[in-house]
Amino acid sequence: MLRQLVLLMLGLALLVGCGKKEGCFPPATMQSFGSTTDASDIPMDTTVPVDQRDILRKDLAILGTLNLANNAEDSCTVGIKDFSGSTMVQYLKTRVRYIIGETFDYKNPKVVAQREDNNNPYIYSAAALNPNQFSEVVTVMTNIGSLLYLVGKQKSVAYQININNYPITIQSPRDGVIQIGKGMFSANSIPGSARTSYVNSLLRLAVIFHEARHSDGHAEHAAFPHMVCDSGDYEGNAACEDNANGPYAVQATMTRKFLEACTTCTSTEREGMLLLQADYESRLDEQAIARDDRPEGFWK
Repeated sequence: MLRQLVLLMLGLALLVGCGKKEGCFPPATMQSFGSTTDASDIPMDTTVPVDQRDILRKDLAILGTLNLANNAEDSCTVGIKDFSGSTMVQYLKTRVRYIIGETFDYKNPKVVAQREDNNNPYIYSAAALNPNQFSEVVTVMTNIGSLLYLVGKQKSVAYQININNYPITIQSPRDGVIQIGKGMFSANSIPGSARTSYVNSLLRLAVIFHEARHSDGHAEHAAFPHMVCDSGDYEGNAACEDNANGPYAVQATMTRKFLEACTTCTSTEREGMLLLQADYESRLDEQAIARDDRPEGFWK
């Protein structure tokens, strides 16, 4: 039954399509921090429970050990020159600077700068700016850094939050502050597989790549915001996109590539990953096109 469902979902994804990749943009220059071969040193706030912190560090350490197959289309979608472990680590660490826990309160950030010019900031929908607006869809992770950046841009201010009692000023989408969501260790997993299993580590890495894409983009596509789905299981929720190289496209690509590398995955785990990949691909609008993912420097 599960195999039939997987095939049905994959067929649906093919019918929906993955968008039109009109153009491929060269990867932006990477300026990583810390180790260039190990992502497990990404700083985590004290609001991340110890057990979750240990699991995430294990997940992130896996990334540098992988060498995934290269092809031009996948590189174009993700915006990366190759899928070697060191390149993927650097890619992630230029976009994910901090990880904060589910209880972290970001709703009253400190205003630390005011722009003199309005610069005609874009107005974003409440759905795009508030990923927790819809209670019926479980949040797995949220790029709070890009959220605060977009709201600050709209109001012509810069916000500051404290992570581990250290002030962090959000001046770019690349100041990636990623918040763990309610579903990170439950909804985003293969039923029957332990949350510390290798397959679930790979799925969590794919989620982090999704959030990393929200640290990219400029102008009206700054942070690659989602769009409200107009049909399907996610109708009325900001869980779809019209970017062929957006977060769900990146997540689908990485899930497929991780699956190809998971030689120890069971048939059930492989079918579960295929089902999730099809779900991510189904979020893309059939008219989606690739957008320039170079990050915005609003405060330069």
